Amino acid sequence: MLNVLEQLPRYQHAAAKARLREIVYASTRAEAEHKRKEFEAGCRQHGYGKAVETLRRDWERMVTFYRYRKEHWDT
Repeated sequence: MLNVLEQLPRYQHAAAKARLREIVYASTRAEAEHKRKEFEAGCRQHGYGKAVETLRRDWERMVTFYRYRKEHWDT
């Protein structure tokens, strides 16, 4: 999350952090991907393409825990 936030202006950090948390704590990977697409669309709309690139680059590491049974998730 910090890598993505670094690509945004400081005044956007609080809102972006809240939306990124929604992605990370989604109940399924499909829901996380849907929320990611919404986040990316908002970033593109405001001209924050580097944040989108960073999120896509780090995406697999961010959602690795979905590969494991839900009982093993540390949320």
